[in-house]
Amino acid sequence: MELTSSVKEIYAQSEENIILTDAELNVIWKNHGDLPDVIDISALCDTPENAFILPVEKTATFEYKGRFADSAAMRFEPLRDNGIITNYLIHYYSCTDIERLSDKSGYLRFKSNFLGNIRMELSKMLAMLDSQKESFSSKAGTEYEHFDHEARLRILKTFSATVNMTELAKYFSGNFTTEYQSLSDICGEVCDEEGNLLEEDGCIFRYSIDPCIYFETNKSLIKNVLVNLLVNAYMYNDKEQRQVELILKTEDDRIILSVSDNGNGMTDDVWQAAITPFGTFQKYSSSEALGLALAKCFCDRFDGELSYRSEIGKGTCVTMSFPCDSRGLPKEFHVSRMPPIPNPYGSTYCIMAKGLDPLK
Repeated sequence: MELTSSVKEIYAQSEENIILTDAELNVIWKNHGDLPDVIDISALCDTPENAFILPVEKTATFEYKGRFADSAAMRFEPLRDNGIITNYLIHYYSCTDIERLSDKSGYLRFKSNFLGNIRMELSKMLAMLDSQKESFSSKAGTEYEHFDHEARLRILKTFSATVNMTELAKYFSGNFTTEYQSLSDICGEVCDEEGNLLEEDGCIFRYSIDPCIYFETNKSLIKNVLVNLLVNAYMYNDKEQRQVELILKTEDDRIILSVSDNGNGMTDDVWQAAITPFGTFQKYSSSEALGLALAKCFCDRFDGELSYRSEIGKGTCVTMSFPCDSRGLPKEFHVSRMPPIPNPYGSTYCIMAKGLDPLK
């Protein structure tokens, strides 16, 4: 009953066609009345030569030629209790759904290639700046240095935004899973990886990470958010000696994760625009990289809060806070699937370009 309730809570209002069955494919619940009440096993097939056989050990899609529909498809996700398959979560695709997904797949391939071509052109522009830097710098001096700095900064922001669009799409589609894992270890990995890049460019990087802080999250998503915050702290900083600091701690039953800098600072208007996905694209401004919008989506998805304090010319501190998990140290491996969230921004997509330094 607990599983059925959870599935209902996630998919009751979903536009997807969802069927929950037991291990023998007896229908327990469906989220739309026009879905089949009985699944005809004989109508399921892997390929024309291979018949459908239970159990389905891993997620797989099968053709379904029952009386309910002609050449439909069903994607089976086995659900286990103590390693034993007890249920199947079935995504049903009608002929119309399949055609729509095919069209969408073609669009996504085009979009991916299009954004990839933009990034290739940006990379070529960086190569051109590198090849001419010494020649022009000797002629124009500090004036060229300022131009070179601004050009690289704009290239990096645009590059970052095109990659971050794909990352943001994950939050709106729910296309990720979560695990109960060590946030302390994840932060340590990011600090080791990104700290070296920051320090190579003369930035003073400090971090303080409390041990044994565990959190139900997706490792890839939180790492991408942290990379964005660290690179933002470095990028929006005109000080001769840049300083960046990351802190992870617990305070009053909350997990506190903050990134601070001694950079340019920001106003409330800039902050509000930056945390709105695609809001900064209404005008091509100084906040195009979508990093803060990514952090806002992460906090919204994981019951967190995103806040900041800033002083123009002195720096900014961006803080994410989350409820402490009462489970403490993990006793067993746990994975759960996240439901999609409504997308008010249309089918536009969103990660941070890692290691691309605009100032070299």
